[in-house]
Amino acid sequence: MRILHVITTLDRGGAEAHLVDLIKRQLKAGHAVACGYLKGPGYWAPTLIEAGAEVQALRLSAYGDPGPVWRLRRLARSFGAEVAHLHLQPSELYGAAAFGGGALPIVSSRHNLGRFYKGPASAALERWAVARSSRVIAISHAAAARVREVSPARPDKRLGVIPYGVDLAPHDRDAGSARARLRAEWGLPPDAFVFGTVSRLIESKRVDVLIDALALLRAERLSCDARLVVVGDGSERAGLEARAKHKGVADAVVFAGLRNDVPDCLTALDAFVFASVTEGFGLVLLEAMAARLPVIATGIPPMTDIVREGETGLTTLVADAASNAQAMGRLLDDPGLRTRLAAAGRACAETHSLDVMAARIEAVYREAMTERR
Repeated sequence: MRILHVITTLDRGGAEAHLVDLIKRQLKAGHAVACGYLKGPGYWAPTLIEAGAEVQALRLSAYGDPGPVWRLRRLARSFGAEVAHLHLQPSELYGAAAFGGGALPIVSSRHNLGRFYKGPASAALERWAVARSSRVIAISHAAAARVREVSPARPDKRLGVIPYGVDLAPHDRDAGSARARLRAEWGLPPDAFVFGTVSRLIESKRVDVLIDALALLRAERLSCDARLVVVGDGSERAGLEARAKHKGVADAVVFAGLRNDVPDCLTALDAFVFASVTEGFGLVLLEAMAARLPVIATGIPPMTDIVREGETGLTTLVADAASNAQAMGRLLDDPGLRTRLAAAGRACAETHSLDVMAARIEAVYREAMTERR
């Protein structure tokens, strides 16, 4: 099969990381894969090229620029694409314009719950793009509900839920040396209980709530040596560092910055915390579960698809530091709870493996191609 993926950027992000994993699995399965991206420096492009994919920058100058439509059509012809898989809303629009007339069967992945753009015709454009897709894959039930809300006439047989998949292999090795090395690098005592998160440091991720929760936890338990490691970077970093200082926990919060060794970073933690208030899925939660960490996450869809209160993790109220501190305290106090949640989380991750995800997506491609023929 010759598969053409189209995505808005190839920079760091959940949808982009998912696509890189998917393309690697498709190449491993013997498919030919090309990827066009609309804009940005293309952080993942060298990785995909090294893996064997053809990658092309579509050089979008501004939304509304028609150039990427013609470049997409040329790429599809030269590559001999048999199916186009579109990721994220801008790419859905450009892919629908390039291939929606029947040139290629289109599969669109809905990675988040957001609108196409902040404008009066957003819903109409979304309905138009959905109507031109042979199949729509939602990564969560919440994302599927969003598609049905905007395009209620879309037949359900054309809309399915396929959650993100996680690569289990990096989490199935002896990582004791990495744990000791990273704890030493971050200045963490060997016996400290370390909570951690992996996130872009932007407002919607609410890392500030985790800092406040740690401050509450340490204030309530004067003998508690709980720490917080924040892996990631973004526009909020300076403000978060100032907040940790203001709350009196600057010495207990490690800002580790962007890392290329996230599986190793997870081994250095005792529990994973995630306070985001909006997510398309929350792939990093599956990664933490695969690493056998007990997880705490905001109790909102779609994260509750995988983090079920008291079963596969603990859930907290939205933007509520006290709720997060209470959940963190439960894990500190109850080793049995930590063990049980870690085991259940790992079992959940195993049902969301990359191989399972890739096989289900390939089946959708074949349905779309058969229907077009």
